[in-house]
Amino acid sequence: MSGSEYLISELRRVRESMGLTQESWGERVHFSAKHVGSIERGERPALPNYLGMVDKVFGTTFMKFYREFVVGEQDPVWFREFVDYEARASMLRLFQPLVVPGLLQTEAYARALLASYDVVGPQQDAAIATRLGRQEILNREPEPCRLVAVLGRTFCTGRSAMPT
Repeated sequence: MSGSEYLISELRRVRESMGLTQESWGERVHFSAKHVGSIERGERPALPNYLGMVDKVFGTTFMKFYREFVVGEQDPVWFREFVDYEARASMLRLFQPLVVPGLLQTEAYARALLASYDVVGPQQDAAIATRLGRQEILNREPEPCRLVAVLGRTFCTGRSAMPT
């Protein structure tokens, strides 16, 4: 079980042990029941703003667990389904108005982006290796994945938009 999966199960377990519904839990931490549910189903990551509020309201230590076991985890629960889909896809269409999508990032770009989120050292190297490894679908044999990406106002299309 990954750190993200354990965190999600513990959030649900603690909520249920207190006898709280997702709605009543959400009201106390100032998040919607929909938000709470999406985290508990692994559809949305449990991020520091949510975990910090849970810790403040309920006296838990989820932020400490998050910092020690989830930060830097390569495929968080909420992203795994997409990565699995991506690996099987014959064509992908992406829209990203703010940053270059992982499938199009160079190592230098990924390193700078991750550093801006304070991901450095071995965690950064592992994240970059994972990200660049995902790009292999664009060159796989016998049939590479076709990719159409809209980046801001720039339109890119083709088998691979990666610089050579």
